[in-house]
Amino acid sequence: MTSKMLHLFIDGSAKENFIGAGLIIVESHQASPITQSFHMKLNHPATSTIAEFFALRKALEWIQEHQPENDIMIFSDSQDVTSTPTHPMTPPDVLQLLHQLQTSFPHQIHIEQARNQHQPYIDKAHHASRKYRAIMPKGPWSTTRSTIPALGSHAWI
Repeated sequence: MTSKMLHLFIDGSAKENFIGAGLIIVESHQASPITQSFHMKLNHPATSTIAEFFALRKALEWIQEHQPENDIMIFSDSQDVTSTPTHPMTPPDVLQLLHQLQTSFPHQIHIEQARNQHQPYIDKAHHASRKYRAIMPKGPWSTTRSTIPALGSHAWI
């Protein structure tokens, strides 16, 4: 890793009506990476594609919120995500956020396919993406369980 590049490793996970996203942030001068987990309950069955785009959205939101002073490389093991923005299933909210960052963020953002040397970080992101499973109810779904609002105004999930 170069000292001027910030690396973000993402992975999504889906099971039943839940999706999770893992985000691993690695700076060359850090002793250990930062790990973040996100989860959401959906009103319909989840898919791995939805979860992978959820992970990308969370990475882009992190960039927008923290405004790091580096070029950024986002790594994913999902071909759907790495073909953003040309992939036909890219959610409109993700495209809009990516466009906002490309016009306002002063550094470059690249989305790349993870390679073998990235696997330890992708594995950590995968583990973080699955933390939602600890909160999944056992047996029938609870009718009192709150649902996190859909992402953005387009409600692509």
